[in-house]
Amino acid sequence: MPSELQEHAARIERLQKVDRKVVLATRIHGLILGVKNKELTIEDVTQLTNITREEFLEMMESEGGGYLAKQ
Repeated sequence: MPSELQEHAARIERLQKVDRKVVLATRIHGLILGVKNKELTIEDVTQLTNITREEFLEMMESEGGGYLAKQ
């Protein structure tokens, strides 16, 4: 059975292999779903992130694809 230290090291290694664009797309998708499900407002998103209202509206239209293409 692996020790806690080995499990932690394995977790870090897995996270380092994750593509940043995948992480960004997942987070953006979560924000979009939050607004669509009325759990968040666009104002919440703009206050808690560095995303402008215009950028977020564009992302909602394209489900994040337009924003990611700029990265």
